[in-house]
Amino acid sequence: MKARTCPIQFAFAFGLLLTTGCREGERGRAAPGTAEITGPVTFNEHVAPILHQHCAPCHWPGGAAPHSLLTYEETEPLAPLIAVVTANRKMPPWLPAPDIIGFADDRSLGDHEIDLLRRWAESGTRGDNSVRVTPPPPPEDWPLGEPDLIVRMAEPYQPEMGRHDVFRNIVIPVPVQGVKYVRAVDLQPGSPKVVHHAQIMVDSTGTSRQIDAADPEPGFDGMVHAKGAENPRGFFLGWTPGMVPFEGSEEMAWPISDATDLVLMLHLRPKPESEPIQAQIGLYFADKPPTRIPQIIKLGSPTIDIAPGESDYTVEDSYQLPVDVYALRVYPHAHYLGKRMEGYAILPDGTKRWLLLIEDWDFNWQDEYRYAEPIFLPKGSRLIMRFTFDNSADNPQNPNHPPVRVVYGPESKDEMGEFLLQVLPRNNSDAAALRDNFRQKELRWQTELLRHLLRFEPDDPSLHYQLALNLQWLGTSEESAAEYERALALDPDDDMAHNNLGTVLQELGRLQEATRHYQQSLELNPTQASVHTNLGSALQALGDQDGAMRHYRSAIELDPDYPQARGRLAFALAQQGKIREALDHFREAIRLDPDWVAPRFGAAWALATDSDSTIRDPAEALRLAKSAAEMSDRRDATVLDALAAAYAATGDFDQAVSVGEEAYWLAIAKGQESLARTIESHMRLYRRGEPFVQPAR
Repeated sequence: MKARTCPIQFAFAFGLLLTTGCREGERGRAAPGTAEITGPVTFNEHVAPILHQHCAPCHWPGGAAPHSLLTYEETEPLAPLIAVVTANRKMPPWLPAPDIIGFADDRSLGDHEIDLLRRWAESGTRGDNSVRVTPPPPPEDWPLGEPDLIVRMAEPYQPEMGRHDVFRNIVIPVPVQGVKYVRAVDLQPGSPKVVHHAQIMVDSTGTSRQIDAADPEPGFDGMVHAKGAENPRGFFLGWTPGMVPFEGSEEMAWPISDATDLVLMLHLRPKPESEPIQAQIGLYFADKPPTRIPQIIKLGSPTIDIAPGESDYTVEDSYQLPVDVYALRVYPHAHYLGKRMEGYAILPDGTKRWLLLIEDWDFNWQDEYRYAEPIFLPKGSRLIMRFTFDNSADNPQNPNHPPVRVVYGPESKDEMGEFLLQVLPRNNSDAAALRDNFRQKELRWQTELLRHLLRFEPDDPSLHYQLALNLQWLGTSEESAAEYERALALDPDDDMAHNNLGTVLQELGRLQEATRHYQQSLELNPTQASVHTNLGSALQALGDQDGAMRHYRSAIELDPDYPQARGRLAFALAQQGKIREALDHFREAIRLDPDWVAPRFGAAWALATDSDSTIRDPAEALRLAKSAAEMSDRRDATVLDALAAAYAATGDFDQAVSVGEEAYWLAIAKGQESLARTIESHMRLYRRGEPFVQPAR
């Protein structure tokens, strides 16, 4: 059996700390042979095996816990406390309600084991000295074995401890070559008595590294939100007291490269004396790329606002699954006022399926829980979370006396209510549909949060910027433009706010205003290839072809691998009749971004219809047009028009007419009447057995 870690203990009565360790199994399951014990319960024969199995990983000389529990002499004075904290199930710490859901690595003791500890506390006998008691060896540093790569904080961080929690983000480079796939992660926090919990995020943008460089201390303060750092695809990674590292799965590993930094988000509890912290992270790699991609579904409320004295404040949220999934893991999160946590699914037939039930939440022992067996949830199931909070004086966990108003926020004095569920789509083909569907909910959640935060910090330009960006992604352009303008009123030198406002104004048809903001962005930072490309597109829409092409070429000079600049320049060249040069840029854009439909369509149209027979290539045109139609789910009439032209160029006029009719009716359905008339004129040629060829320029 692999070695297991134990939680770090918190203070109980008399200042003593105690844990009864980690075990697999279900609460209430009897230990072998315990039901037959009718005589005296002794340390040597009955208690030592329990302590050595469940307690020794922490309770050994030099271990995380303050008391060793390996010998009779060490343990006997603590017998009454052991009986109390195991009887009331404060130890070992395990919050889910019993007999509801089967979780892996269930730390709860069975009733018979608890009864043995109670009976021994009443007698305190050593037992037969002839029974040899051999304490286990000290636990291994890495329960999953030696990691493939260990990364460490470059230097210790010495927090200034006081009355308030400290949130510190430590940036740790990952020295790998190329791309590796991480199947498992283990974190050694360095000082578990100080670290309340930690989260591991990844940043491939370099943003966190830049913020870190501006701070003289290791890392930087605050909570990371949307500036570069994010959870690995489909995973939530971290450390909490009592967490058992999981070996992971080869088929569900996540990628990491030499351009990636790990961002270790440390939540440090107030302590009267500061301790240096130097965490290290063990990474275990898969031998090959993953074949399955899980996803995180997050439910919760960013607008928590609990009045003092309110004892039954409720937060609810839900999400309806668009595809079949398997639930793999769940991570609930709240702070000191959390009381009861419910997470469940209502299946399409009306059946209720529990995903989590915690009847007495304890902030000190938060954890993530992995299902013993994946839970199948069919398409149409509604996921529901319902958390209640107690902000009354009767709540022993309430840190405020008397109670005060508590709102949503990251610090322990604030409150949160989140339910994170890791799911795996039943079919790989459903992964994109789930991702896109949930993305809209996630954006709405983040938008709610940003509006909530702006109530308290209305003059923070970064909050206005992020809100504007979310509104832009949600398609609410007028609101987005207004928020960008507010952000710029507070920070006129934000080059990306000028650029993004330009893109929104361009979508709204306000091209002159968009052009001015693109130009202001370039005045502030002339090295952004994307801004040159955006300005070029606005100038092209205004009829300034020369100005547009000048900026497209500037973008390519700055970043030769920027596909959007290549693609837009190709269309501009095609409009000027420079087809050979346009095709070079179309092909390069396709190489740089194989999922971008536009250059495939542009190249296919030129290769199928150009007036120069030495340029036309019907076979390549058909290949590109077919892939463009497939990638656009045959929902773009212009792409289907190009496909029809490619069929006609190959001499397959029956297919050309069939696809042309599909394109025609799609254009009619979308109100694109001018396009429909153009497609109809092309079909008249195909019905006569003639391909469409553009007039010579």
